Amino acid sequence: MTEELTIVIGFRNRDIERVKRCLDSLERQTMTAFRLVFVDYGSARPAAEEVERLVCQYPFCDYIYSETRGYPWNRSHALNTGGRLARSPYLMTTDVDMLFPPDFLQTFMARASSDKVLYCSHLFLPQGFADWENIDSYAGKLRTASKDALGACQLVATTIFNEIRGFDEYYRYWGREDRDIHERLLAAGLQAEWLNDQTRMYHQWHPQRNFKTDGFMPELLWGSMQMHFWRYKQQLLRNDENWGRILREDDRPVFAYLDFAQNALRMNKNFLFFDEQPGDIASMGKLAHQFWQLPSGHALGINHAAYPKRSQTTSSLMRYANHAFKRLGVNIRLGYDRNQLHTFLIDLMANNRELISDYYLDFPAQDGVSVLVRA
Repeated sequence: MTEELTIVIGFRNRDIERVKRCLDSLERQTMTAFRLVFVDYGSARPAAEEVERLVCQYPFCDYIYSETRGYPWNRSHALNTGGRLARSPYLMTTDVDMLFPPDFLQTFMARASSDKVLYCSHLFLPQGFADWENIDSYAGKLRTASKDALGACQLVATTIFNEIRGFDEYYRYWGREDRDIHERLLAAGLQAEWLNDQTRMYHQWHPQRNFKTDGFMPELLWGSMQMHFWRYKQQLLRNDENWGRILREDDRPVFAYLDFAQNALRMNKNFLFFDEQPGDIASMGKLAHQFWQLPSGHALGINHAAYPKRSQTTSSLMRYANHAFKRLGVNIRLGYDRNQLHTFLIDLMANNRELISDYYLDFPAQDGVSVLVRA
């Protein structure tokens, strides 16, 4: 059977039942001329093995593992990996949180055209929802996502996706890649069409994690991504020729310094361990000096190189208090002390990429170690 559509989903360390519900909804589609490329973007080995076993049970699925452990979540890179493997006329990108009614793909393909990009807003399922067999009976009671939620589902001609080299892989952790590619597709002459009146889809609940969540992404990065978005908004072509590249263990020289079985560092004469106070401004200068003196191929391990370790109880109490302050109109916000060393490390990496051959952020040894390998 000739595949008319390739669907791409990115994944990392999510619960298996969520994945199964998503794949089950695709298995029930009335339109069957599609292929799903399931891109595992660096899940921990136990999670990767579990989800691979599940995905391979579905004949329409291909499981791809990209060895990106220790890298920030990069949805752009994950979706580009699957997009470059597409051989069908059309490409759909979506998320593992989504559930689709049986006529969903058929409805989309009936409207597909090379001069359009198609979207559909999702309905939010509440926390604790379990009535999966009767999900459609709740449709009229659920909150609908706004049209700013562009990443839930997007369908475009595969040739167009390839011509602009997919999603911009500058964006990582969370946000902006969907709006970015949307603006570029419009600039390329495509028309956006929303199919909210013809079909629907459902978003499985999970705790909110985005740029507003304490410790979710490095300080200042959200502002940097906003500047990137506005600066390159009209530049259609992004990424280099390696966009969407699948990484293997051989591509990760930093692994030579990490013992995953013991969660320990492999210390040797080529490994320098840096352990300074993360809240001391002088530590940043010491780190810059140590990195600059590092010979090519040698590794620098930075202790405390992550946000402060968080107690779930303490974090919950602070979130509750901050929510109460906001409702009362009180300008008080509780939080953790800044880790200036971590903030500087992220800036060092962003502005000196040509000097770093590989890295691993927050390896679970010592107090949380980030390791850089000098190019």
